[in-house]
Amino acid sequence: MVGDIEWAQPAAATQKSMQDTPKKVEKAPPVAEVPAAAPVKGYKIECGNYTITVTGIDAKEYKKQNPVTATGLSYAITSGNIKDSRLVFSGNIKDITVRQRYQSKLILEGALGKVQLPDLGLFTSEWEPVKVSNKGGSREVDIETPARLQFAQINTTKLKNAADRSLRKGKASGKTIQAWLKAIRTVRNAGDEPTEIVLSNIQWQVSGKDASGKSFSKTLRMDVP
Repeated sequence: MVGDIEWAQPAAATQKSMQDTPKKVEKAPPVAEVPAAAPVKGYKIECGNYTITVTGIDAKEYKKQNPVTATGLSYAITSGNIKDSRLVFSGNIKDITVRQRYQSKLILEGALGKVQLPDLGLFTSEWEPVKVSNKGGSREVDIETPARLQFAQINTTKLKNAADRSLRKGKASGKTIQAWLKAIRTVRNAGDEPTEIVLSNIQWQVSGKDASGKSFSKTLRMDVP
């Protein structure tokens, strides 16, 4: 007589072994941190529910202004180069359109120094639309100045009279005045040496709508030193 034989149960053992083996937990890939947008640096004009920043410059007011209610704003640049600047609009506004123009003036500049000619006035360009780009939730405008500035037609007599008055007002010596009058006797057009056309200011007409859908319009002017 042979007693009963109890056979091993490998399947159950294998199942138990699998149950005892800890499951490998897959870790979720780390979430990349989105860097915060760099603050816009420049001269800021707080207009209530939106801000206009002229980048890369600093400026000052001629007199106290209220940018929230005023439709015309004027400033004088104290540092920086307006030609390398941008207009940046931030805030709850939409449908922004911008037009730009400039004013130029004529001066004398050469070995004798520099002379302003205010009697000749300013040349004013036409208003031109400029492109407004969306960048990271803000709207930006690249400030573009023409490679060659324009000025009104002049003649030698008008130029000499303007130079003479400016030099006398600045208490220049008689010798200096005669030297300048001699230097400009052959000038026929604005920009001929020793005259130079320089940028006086840039202006923008800004229009758009606020969060409530109300239209707004402002004219901004930056005077160049």
